[in-house]
Amino acid sequence: MSRYAATHSFKTLGFESAPLIPTREEPNTFLPTPLSPQCIPDIITSMEKITLNISGMHCGSCAVGIQMLTSQMDGVKSAEVGYDDKKGTFEFDPAKTSKAKIIEAIEELGYKVP
Repeated sequence: MSRYAATHSFKTLGFESAPLIPTREEPNTFLPTPLSPQCIPDIITSMEKITLNISGMHCGSCAVGIQMLTSQMDGVKSAEVGYDDKKGTFEFDPAKTSKAKIIEAIEELGYKVP
């Protein structure tokens, strides 16, 4: 795999690429540079997943609007909102946001989270 392809693959997966440093002993052997905190994958941080009942939705567009808003919140990894079952499932990093902040954002749109 070329260096460009490897870099592109890492970036696609959400990692930063880091330059390689040649070793003195073997010039054709490379060691990675130290990783920055941004390179640590989300699976290492503990994510929290919640399912909320959401009332007040009148159509599928309501669900899409809630999903778009919450998925753009800092710390929210995924948001899935269904009009048919009137529920939303949210996965988030509790170090960056909380269940209360997600509920507040939904209620600011005019929906109720009992």
